[in-house]
Amino acid sequence: MRARRARMRRVLPPVRIARALGEGIDAPRRMRRGVIDFSSLPLPMDVRLALADAFWNHLGGRSDQQVMTLWAQLRVFVRFAAECGLPQSLADVDSELLARYVEWLNAQRRRNGQPWSKSSRAGAYTTLRKLLQWLIRCRPGTLQEVHFPYNPFPYRNRDSGRVGRLPARDLRAILKACEKDIMALRALRERAERERAAASSESDPLCPLSWLLSTIDEQYRGIVPAHLSVSRAGHHQFRVHYCATGAPSQSSRTCIHAPSRSCRITLRS
Repeated sequence: MRARRARMRRVLPPVRIARALGEGIDAPRRMRRGVIDFSSLPLPMDVRLALADAFWNHLGGRSDQQVMTLWAQLRVFVRFAAECGLPQSLADVDSELLARYVEWLNAQRRRNGQPWSKSSRAGAYTTLRKLLQWLIRCRPGTLQEVHFPYNPFPYRNRDSGRVGRLPARDLRAILKACEKDIMALRALRERAERERAAASSESDPLCPLSWLLSTIDEQYRGIVPAHLSVSRAGHHQFRVHYCATGAPSQSSRTCIHAPSRSCRITLRS
């Protein structure tokens, strides 16, 4: 018979919420595609700080794109709070408030008069539920007992439907409309291939540039890699050849540092 393992304690040490959350937890944070600012939300201070604490500690470790999506879903609840005037404090965050939030989501309409999809409503509700569950689990005493509605948006995957494919006639019309641009891009690519082939000798100063363009095209799928990608092991030769091509303008955002101190080049992002 196997011995039972000791249960892991997931509750954080009880501390005063003002002391634990008041040290800039709601301060603006710049992401890659925007800014997340909990201090600008029209919510009571204790609600705003509690949501910010749960958001950054529970969901903040995800990718920037996921964090921005969760932030947009949380702002749906902020809109509900602004329209309904609730909650006034953390004491108002209870099962009744969640039920009203679900009803409010069901009543929302798009510009064409159609209701929100079940996936949109479920995403906004699930994000808030995760934050509240984290507060109950890791910040005991912050919220009262909350009974979460069970599956308030059933059959969301079944009712979402599939996106129809474009018929062949429409695809041919789109390609015909873009034919001029496609031909121009192909001519530009052929010209670049000829120039790169002409600069293949080692004595030619364009040789590092030719190698660099070929590497970007073959290894990085034609897209200039980001700083974090080329900073890792295995990209030393790329950094060296890039430094050999000369420095672009100083208006660039991302820097690639070569081993040499005198070679600090910026890449256009």
